[in-house]
Amino acid sequence: MLTFEYQLAPFLKNADDTEDWVKELLYSAIYQLEYLDRVPKRAIFDETIKIAKRNGHDGIRRMVTGVLHAIDRKGLVDPSKIKNRSERISIETSVPVWLVKTLDDQLGKDKTESILRSINHPAKQSIRINQTAELTKDEIIAQLEEEGFKVSDSLVATSGLILQGKLAINSQLFKDGVITIQDESAMLPVESMTINGDDQVLDACSAPGGKTTQIAEHLTSGMVTALDIHDKKLRVVKRNAQEWDWLIK
Repeated sequence: MLTFEYQLAPFLKNADDTEDWVKELLYSAIYQLEYLDRVPKRAIFDETIKIAKRNGHDGIRRMVTGVLHAIDRKGLVDPSKIKNRSERISIETSVPVWLVKTLDDQLGKDKTESILRSINHPAKQSIRINQTAELTKDEIIAQLEEEGFKVSDSLVATSGLILQGKLAINSQLFKDGVITIQDESAMLPVESMTINGDDQVLDACSAPGGKTTQIAEHLTSGMVTALDIHDKKLRVVKRNAQEWDWLIK
C-alpha cells in the first residue's frame, strides 16, 4: 500500500478528501500497470473508469480519468531514486519506516533488505511427503519428475519438497494421498514436537488441516482434536483429513 500511495501522490490533489474506495481503485490500476504484463493498458483504463462511474458520480469519473491519463503521460515515480535508505526501502517493499529501522538494528542492513524484498515474491510451491506413504522419497521424486515437475529438497522442512513447473494439485501422488500441499514453514511446528503414538493432541486453530494431518501421521492409538471458530473451515479440515479419520475428531 505504501508503494501505491507514493506513486499516486504526485497525481492526486487533496488526497485526504478523496474517498478510500477511489484511492483503492487507482491503486489497483497502478498495480496492473506496473506489475502485470498481460493486461492491455487500454483495458485497465477502460475498466477503472467504468467502475468509477458505476460506484460514484460523474465528477469522480472525470477525476479518475484525469489521473490515469496524467500517469500515462508522465509515468510513475521511481522509488529507487529516494536518497534516504530507510525511506527508499520502506516505499519499495511497502513496509513502514519504523519497521525497517527496527529490523536494521536487530538483523543488520543487508539481512533486513534481503528479507523485506523476499516477502514481495510469490511463495514457493511446497509439498509434504506423508509419513504413511509406501513409496520412498527417491521414488516419489522420480514419479514427480516423470509427471513434469522440477523437484528440489526444502531447505526448511525435512519432509518437504519444492515443486516447479506445474500445480501440485494435478499430481497423481496428491490424488492418491501420498503428498500433501503445505507451506514448508507450516511443517516446522509439528517437526519440532516430540509426539508419541498414544498422545492426545489439541490443534486449536486447525484449518485448513495441514498441521492436523501431519500430527495424525505420528499417532497410533492416540488422537488429534481439531478446532476452529468457523464451521466451514472445519469442513475443509475434515475433507483434507479423510485418510486419517480414525485419528482426527
